[in-house]
Formats: sequence, C-alpha cells, structure tokens
Amino acid sequence: MAACGAMNLKIGVLATLAALVLVAGCSKVVDGRAVISAPRPGSPIQWASCKAASSDELRQGFEEHLEQTKGHVQRLEKIFQALGESPKGKKCKGMEGLIEEGSEVMEENYEGSVLDAALIGAAQRVEHYEIAGYGTVRSMAETLGESNHVSLLEETLEEEKETDEKLSELAAEINTTANAREEEEAMREQGKKSKRVA
Repeated sequence: MAACGAMNLKIGVLATLAALVLVAGCSKVVDGRAVISAPRPGSPIQWASCKAASSDELRQGFEEHLEQTKGHVQRLEKIFQALGESPKGKKCKGMEGLIEEGSEVMEENYEGSVLDAALIGAAQRVEHYEIAGYGTVRSMAETLGESNHVSLLEETLEEEKETDEKLSELAAEINTTANAREEEEAMREQGKKSKRVA
C-alpha cells in the first residue's frame, strides 16, 4: 500500500511539474491562452520590442534571446515527452499581464534612451517571472530525482539569468546616456532663458 501511495504522489507531482513547466515556458499568448511554442513574427512583446529598440545593442540582445527561447521550448518539449504529457495550452494570466504591460510601454510616446529603458524594464519583468517558474520547476524535478529534467531546466534557468544580467548592464548604460541627454537639454533650456532675460 505504501508503494502505491508513493507512486500516486510521484504521478501527482509529475503532473504538477508538467503544469509548472507549461506556465514557466509560456512564450506567447494566443487568444488568451499561454502556449509553448517558438516565438515567430507577430508574437506580442518580443518581436515588437526588437523593432522598437533604438539601441543597436539592445535590439541585438532581444533578437538573440528570441533565438535562445527556441532552445527553451525544445527542452520543455523533451520534458513533456519524457513525462508522456502533451504541452497543451493553458491560460497564463501572469505572463498575459506582463505582455500587456510591455505592449503598453510601446504605445507611449517614449523615444530613444527613454524608450529603451522602458523596454528593458518590461523585458526584465518577463525574465523574472520566467526565472521564478523555472527555478520552482527545477527544484521539484530535483526533489523527484529527475536528473535529466533538472539539467534541462537548469540550462534554461541559467540562460534566463544571463539575459537578466545583460539587461541590467544595458540599463545602466542606457540610463546614464538618457540622464546625460536630459541634463544637457536642461542646461540648454536654462541658457535660452538667461539670454531672454538679458
């Protein structure tokens, strides 16, 4: 009887693992449902962010991460296959909200460095959500002794962390540039006012 209970627990946890992997890996939203699939043109925030970025380095970073995401999807599909599960669509309200926020950023009248800083903020919120999901699922797989799943999830988790770090580095550069431009503009405006008074 104890063996049966342990087997039921493992099946229940594996089902939870599969559901968490799905939520962690939802890379786009179609008709309000998160789906695991490689991003393609028209995917909400990702491709639009690539096009909207004014910094070549940021645009390149977004494009590289899109390519990297295809590998994330392949790893998730391997896990589903090993579990005998199908990566069915599941509504992911958290990711859906983050994508909506990112889309709103692009609708603002931001330009140049200010737009890039806003895009980085939106992208990092998505990265943090994914890091939390992959970290949770990796820990569950580790607890279950699923070493193959652990290594696949760890690889993706590390890539997500690296992307977040790169975004932080870019943000520091971009924010410094934006601040310098803003100070320069303020000084120019101050100079114009001084000339008018004289």
